[in-house]
Amino acid sequence: MTVLLRRSLGGALILVLLAGVVWLLLRRPESVPDGRTVPTAGERASAATAATLATADAAASAGAAPVASTPDDGSVEICGHGRVKRSELEQQQPDHAPAWAKVVHERWEVQKAEALQRLAAGTPRERVAAALLRGDVNAAAELASGAEDGLAYRIALQACREDAASRVRAPLASSAPIAVAPAPVSCAALRLEKLEQLAPREVWPAMARLIDATRRRDAAAQSQLLHQLGQGTWQAGSQRPLTAVVAASIGVQPTPGEARLLNEATGADMLVTTQGWLYGVSEACRPRQLADANRRQLCEQVARRMPAWVVDGSDATALHALEKQLGLPHSPRSMSQDEGRKLQERMMAGFVRDAMDFSCAGFARNARQLKELAVQGELAFHRAASEAVR
Repeated sequence: MTVLLRRSLGGALILVLLAGVVWLLLRRPESVPDGRTVPTAGERASAATAATLATADAAASAGAAPVASTPDDGSVEICGHGRVKRSELEQQQPDHAPAWAKVVHERWEVQKAEALQRLAAGTPRERVAAALLRGDVNAAAELASGAEDGLAYRIALQACREDAASRVRAPLASSAPIAVAPAPVSCAALRLEKLEQLAPREVWPAMARLIDATRRRDAAAQSQLLHQLGQGTWQAGSQRPLTAVVAASIGVQPTPGEARLLNEATGADMLVTTQGWLYGVSEACRPRQLADANRRQLCEQVARRMPAWVVDGSDATALHALEKQLGLPHSPRSMSQDEGRKLQERMMAGFVRDAMDFSCAGFARNARQLKELAVQGELAFHRAASEAVR
């Protein structure tokens, strides 16, 4: 299969590979070449996408069979073109893409650009989403600062926090002086206090504050925030808010270009989750801290509230570990590390099965899955998928 076509088709593999490619890239210390500029959040997202597509190239080169193949004639359906002999795809040289592949690639790029333009002309949250998908964190922050939309404000604030965190991580991983790109000036106008006013029941701002207190090693602030989290009724909100905004703007039969844009949104959401959804709680309730009776009591209160916030497998395993440390009964929504691994394997198996389907129906299915993940979360998505095959 040609490199050009594989790069066009590879967007469908982003969700499958992000767990391995992006997650590992961002969870480990980063190495920045001497004399290089610290990458911004937008540049990091682009690099992650490039790494994903390169892996897609390798998978296709290894002979992964598209599920749209028909055993009778060995052909593959390519959305927007028709059926192509698999043998023709495999025999193409990287630097000699057939004319039809270039036409398909350009058509999908136009579709993606049109979808991005619609976002940019839409609601406040859609305009913020469009700015982030263009890699312009500063524009997103400027748009969000004047909006009274809690979701628009959150996705911009998350992007600003990730951008700031990326500027800290890279220099720490490099022994040589490096240039730092200018920080998005509009991010300075965004405040957690404003988000708390716009979305008073959402738990994410308090979680973000707990992460900040943990990084400052501020034990008093940690205790205060644990007490806050242990009281009242909190809502988790979407773990993939940018994906949810983009998905809401796309019709029931997404084009390949729209599906690719949705994959990019999912990639951006995965980047900001490196801030750690439950990281602050896990760090504030480590065994060493639990030796303090007051801290243990606070952590127990939070652990009993956490099942309502669990939407993804990583949340469920974090809850399971905390319950084990505290000696509490395990909630039905908690999950051991082994169970979490098996959940991820089942989900990845499903996405890998569909990832090489380049038919129009395949792209539409990929987009629907990403939308359902954003709206429901991994646990509900997997439960629904399991019930559907019974």
